[in-house]
Amino acid sequence: MRRPAVAILALSLCSTAFAANRFPLVVTEPAGIARHQSPVTSGIPFARGELRSADSVALVASESPGMQIPLQTEILSRWPDGSVKWLLLDFQINLKPNQTSRFFLNYGADVTRQPVSNPIVITDGYEGMTVDSRRLRLHLDRKNFRPLNAVWLDRNSDGRYDKNERITDADSPGLVLTTPSGRSFSAHTSAMHITREQQGPLRACLRLHGSHRDTDGSFFRYVVRLHIFRGLPDIRFDYTFVNDHTPKTMSSVDRLTCRWKLAGNGPFSHHLEGPRKKSTRLFQVDDRQYHIDGEPEGRHAAGWAAAWGANGGLAVGVRHFWQNWPKSLSVDDGQLGIGILPQFAKGTYDGRPIREEAKLYYYLRDGAYSFKLGVAKTHEVWARFLGQPPKPEQLDAHFRGLGQRLLAEPTPQRIADTRVMGDMPPTRPGPTADYDRWFSGFLDKHLRGQDEVREYGLLNYGDWYAIQWDSWGNLEYDTARCFFQQYLRTGDRRFFDRAEIAAKHLVDVDVVHEVNQPIRDYGGSWQIEPGAIWAHSVGHTGGYYGRYDGEKYHDIAPLKMTGAYQLGLVDLGHHWIGGAFDHFLLTGERRTHEVAVMACDAMARRTPTRYTDHLRGIGWPLQMMMAAWDATGDQAYLSAANRQWRRLRQHLDPKKGWVIKLAYGHCSEPSDAGRCRGQNAYMLALTLSGLARYHKATGDPEALQGLTAGIDQLIRDCWNQKHRAYRTTSCKHYRHIPPSGQNSPAALICQAIAYESSLTGNVEHRRIGREALTTLIAAGIKNLPTDNLKGQTGYGSMMFLFTPYGLPLLENQSPRATPPRGR
Repeated sequence: MRRPAVAILALSLCSTAFAANRFPLVVTEPAGIARHQSPVTSGIPFARGELRSADSVALVASESPGMQIPLQTEILSRWPDGSVKWLLLDFQINLKPNQTSRFFLNYGADVTRQPVSNPIVITDGYEGMTVDSRRLRLHLDRKNFRPLNAVWLDRNSDGRYDKNERITDADSPGLVLTTPSGRSFSAHTSAMHITREQQGPLRACLRLHGSHRDTDGSFFRYVVRLHIFRGLPDIRFDYTFVNDHTPKTMSSVDRLTCRWKLAGNGPFSHHLEGPRKKSTRLFQVDDRQYHIDGEPEGRHAAGWAAAWGANGGLAVGVRHFWQNWPKSLSVDDGQLGIGILPQFAKGTYDGRPIREEAKLYYYLRDGAYSFKLGVAKTHEVWARFLGQPPKPEQLDAHFRGLGQRLLAEPTPQRIADTRVMGDMPPTRPGPTADYDRWFSGFLDKHLRGQDEVREYGLLNYGDWYAIQWDSWGNLEYDTARCFFQQYLRTGDRRFFDRAEIAAKHLVDVDVVHEVNQPIRDYGGSWQIEPGAIWAHSVGHTGGYYGRYDGEKYHDIAPLKMTGAYQLGLVDLGHHWIGGAFDHFLLTGERRTHEVAVMACDAMARRTPTRYTDHLRGIGWPLQMMMAAWDATGDQAYLSAANRQWRRLRQHLDPKKGWVIKLAYGHCSEPSDAGRCRGQNAYMLALTLSGLARYHKATGDPEALQGLTAGIDQLIRDCWNQKHRAYRTTSCKHYRHIPPSGQNSPAALICQAIAYESSLTGNVEHRRIGREALTTLIAAGIKNLPTDNLKGQTGYGSMMFLFTPYGLPLLENQSPRATPPRGR
């Protein structure tokens, strides 16, 4: 395929832009606590053709450029030419409170990285696996999996692990799930399978999976990821339960606990929100209170507990403990316990008004947990093994610091220059500064709303609530990606922190992990399969209220969302996954990657999707396939995107665009015969932005023609020059209503109109795109101090998904063209 001259110029510029073969990185301590030998795990982007091997990089401190820092690397993603696109770095660092440390990352074929001394050693055996971190020894028994029940700490630093250095007892209870009927299912009663997901000299990650079982069967599968760090007394323990109990659509749980017993004889000492001399249980009731032994004690518990004796000790804590209520911690005579799903009395959460119940307590009624088939939940647990009696204030600082992981960060300009995020310019003074002011103000407003609306809880944390819907938003319009993009543009880690919890919620709760025939047969989730994503249903997944007998609904709760939204709705026009891939590329976490791939594989199998009066049913799957293609380079996703484009092409009128009979609501005429013809503006806009990404990857000239025709249609049918804004529909009955300045089509068309006008030179498209974006930003800033979006601020994140790709319109620049990446 012939390359445009501008593309050749871009390539020549790229070849000289990185001649120095090094760039700066910073690590900033964000929590106001001292860090000692703390692990840093961060994904770093590279430009196409810039780096070929993960071994050809070395990290040095800026003040000592001749001395390398021990480093582990792994390639997360490649460009189509095979060069490195995202590289994962692992290293360890000391930091004072709020300190920023500066480094250089040297790279290139002439860079030789020094090997890491005393690396982690993993030994496989018939019955299990042993890991030596050079501070801890951990043994995993495939036939008797009790998490961290066989750990030794080299207390005297002699390089050996003696009998009296064993910290945890072999008979630790481990993971036990109990149903309301009294049946107990344990992880150690089923075979456990181990995979080495990451093995390096500084950090190893082992994936363990199995089921909770009793003598008669299994109930809920589990996935555990153990992160072990060279030379550290810490183990990160990510535990995921998955409701795969297919005989029932809704399953009940009484409690799910993980407990450890210390090795050796007492006496033992304990700490749980203070020293404890007797058995003590802390229960985080909700986001506003916790109890100790049944008595109110405070608002937010620290989320960790410790016990120690003659052989040493153990401290365990849950990251984002109170935010994921209900939670519990317990200590008792050398034992520690975490209530992942703590037992609670009947009546604890009952008797609330229905709208409050449907928001916060829908899965906590009648003294038991209720989970829909296919739901999952991951908890990040950290264990610190103690060689001597601890100082509680140091442990408190340690666990508090885990709430905000350390990040290695290039400059926003460096990230923009690599073009891993396409044509987004970094933050800078000038015409785009108002956009960043708007987005920063929006995030402030959203975080305040998170507390006001109480967007916390086991199944809720990371999502946002919409009071006007009586429903959780299920991160509509890819909230995680919206925030990750702004983090990459600005380096403002507030966006990273909010995006991370969104991505983790999405892959656990909103993505479907298991189905049964009744769910497949129901019209609202017709032919569903694992990997589908629930639309904004009550309780995220539906199933908590109402029933359907095949003809009509019964027992529907008096909420604004009714029918399928209460039983659980799957809509292909409500599927997004980009934020999950972003999380993986920035952190290397396999959980978000494996679920994102599962979701994209499921969608790819369904392409081409149907062409209907809701064009987003093609647009969102197209966006999803392009996100997967960008992250993985897997040709199967680009082929699926091609099927989506061919379906669009079948219905394209080159002169009129994609014309359909508008659905009721998109047209105010209730009668089918009187309904207007045209398009819904925001559905057309988001689909065109997906088509722009497809053309950028393939260079298909027909796709560019379709893109131009669609933009012409949007302008012709929906642009209002007087208000410099788009109407939301081409319906003629709505034309007397002035369009809002803060309107979704202006945000959703940004990527398409900036890209298309840069290739075609269409001055009118560029003018309208610039005017619409200017109006949008001004209206967004004006609305910040108002009650606009009150009670549902997260919904406003849709304004920021494609908008940063349109910022070159404000700078009067064209996005830099690139050669097609399809081959």
